[in-house]
Amino acid sequence: AYMAYDKFFAGKSASPKPIAPVSTSSAVSADDTGSKQAEAKRLKDDAMKSYQQNNLDDAWVRLATAGQLDPLDAEIWNNMGLISKRKGDVVKAREFFEKALQMKPDCVQCLNNLAILDMDEENLTIAKERLSKAMSLDPGYADAAFHMAIIEDEEGDARLAVAYYKKFIELKKDAPQKLIDDVRRHVEDLESE
Repeated sequence: AYMAYDKFFAGKSASPKPIAPVSTSSAVSADDTGSKQAEAKRLKDDAMKSYQQNNLDDAWVRLATAGQLDPLDAEIWNNMGLISKRKGDVVKAREFFEKALQMKPDCVQCLNNLAILDMDEENLTIAKERLSKAMSLDPGYADAAFHMAIIEDEEGDARLAVAYYKKFIELKKDAPQKLIDDVRRHVEDLESE
């Protein structure tokens, strides 16, 4: 969730650095569909554990298999985008995020992840549009507020940056304390300028 954090706070003195084929049958019963979705969910959960342990190849295989079982699950494709981004394949990451967004147009995580790619490519106007849409769909989505703050900060609008950073702190109750402390210090620096 904090892909842009490293980039933004890197070098800032106050802030140290804190994604087997299944045969298909034309006659699929409701039980088959339910069991495939349950297996896909298990694979997704296992894949995210592997992702968190930086075992990206294992996470990839599990998600690819889950995608065969439940190809309309936007979360699978979004998570494949996270892995692609972490592996450095930004083109593939964008493809997966866009595929997920096509399946679920109100996916705030997909909008946020695409905005991060836009930020990396310095397409800040598009990134802001995506983040604004994410925040309008889910006003409690802290990551979009965080990334919007970074953009406003980079563009030199300290007032808006502070407002978004404060919103992030208010919303992100489960953020690591170190991150919250770093953001608070940065807000204090912005307010004192």
